[in-house]
Amino acid sequence: MLAITAAALFVATIVLFCWLHAVNRSVHVVRDAVSLFGTGSTAGLFRIYGHLGTAAIALFAIAAYLRRPGPLPSIVAIGLVVLVVARVAVIAVPTDAKGQGTSLRGMFHLFLAVIVFAATYTVIANAAPLFAAMPLKAALDAMQLLCMLSLAGVVVTMLPPLKRLFGLFERAFLLSMLIWFELASMSFALRPVAG
Repeated sequence: MLAITAAALFVATIVLFCWLHAVNRSVHVVRDAVSLFGTGSTAGLFRIYGHLGTAAIALFAIAAYLRRPGPLPSIVAIGLVVLVVARVAVIAVPTDAKGQGTSLRGMFHLFLAVIVFAATYTVIANAAPLFAAMPLKAALDAMQLLCMLSLAGVVVTMLPPLKRLFGLFERAFLLSMLIWFELASMSFALRPVAG
């Protein structure tokens, strides 16, 4: 039941992610960071999107513990805890509004976002052995590869020459990681409870 609920919440999070882009066209899909949705008219919706995703990850973490096919790797368990805490924090500390200079709050938001992204990929990269014998393994592997490539793109586009492409790679990472968690939740939902 936990895994099914997590899967449903991940779907809702993906829908809200797309809806944010539909209702706030002032945030550029290719250039701007997704966190800019949290500074204007869509700030409330952005917080709902963020907390919904965090709740989904928390439920996924419990399901991973209960339905794992073997020992839950320590790095995955720690990564999930860090991810949940960091996501709550990054939503509580909004970034600077578009067109404003960088503030201490904005810098702290960026620091928290880096932790979220690093913890997310740490979980995804190290959880692969849990799904070795599951039917959705090929799809999970494909999403892991997309997460890796898009995260590399996020890092590269933080540099000034390529910064105008940052938003594109960030969105690719956020969507691919949500799809990975959705597929992983569905895999756990199809598996009997671990003994």
